[in-house]
Amino acid sequence: MEIALIKSYSEKPWRSPETYQLIEDSLREKWKVTSINTNNPDMLYQLLTTLMRECGERVFVFNIAEYLDEDNKTGFLPALLEEWKIPHLGSSTETVAIGLDKARTKALLNEKRVPTPRYFVANREDSDVQWRAERIGYPFIVKPIREGGHIGIQEDSIVHDDVGLDKITNRIFDTYSQPALVEEYITGEGMREFSVGILDGRVRLFTPIEIDYGSMAVKKEILSYEAAQKDLERTKLVQDG
Repeated sequence: MEIALIKSYSEKPWRSPETYQLIEDSLREKWKVTSINTNNPDMLYQLLTTLMRECGERVFVFNIAEYLDEDNKTGFLPALLEEWKIPHLGSSTETVAIGLDKARTKALLNEKRVPTPRYFVANREDSDVQWRAERIGYPFIVKPIREGGHIGIQEDSIVHDDVGLDKITNRIFDTYSQPALVEEYITGEGMREFSVGILDGRVRLFTPIEIDYGSMAVKKEILSYEAAQKDLERTKLVQDG
């Protein structure tokens, strides 16, 4: 089997040339690997179909990116690979699209009656942001609505008053040109954060892990973009009992 490794570089440390090289070196220990780096969907299709023809269609795409062109948010890779019926790593188009839209994710959770912190979406033109905040009550954590990988989240993203809320929402409007998710910040003694991988959408779970804030050099218990850049995140297995 041939592995086609799509390299879509960005400023995210997990999408850097160094990270992709580590992935490629690891994959080459077991499989033949062809690296592809283009931001043109037509060129990607041509390269993949040529590779499948040469390999008798025994090709699997290893992809860790959402877009071919991250800066312009074009070339949505899950949709392209599904359309071309090419087997690939990662979730379905619908799953990735929902995950990249925090408001849509929250609405879906509420629709399915999955408990989730209270929230609202703030737009630049809104005049009732402070009133909506008061209805829920501080503190909040404020995030760009359409970014992943901790982008736009800093330690001051937790806000405790109207001044802080105005500062962070305007930073998101100006920097990312998108609405802000203003979400109830859940904290307190006994609060824990877990990550659970699900395979194929069925009840096939990977071993749950817990974010180990006690071992992280951070002032606040959030996964900020700075923490991701500096590789500060630490985890531990969830023990039985």
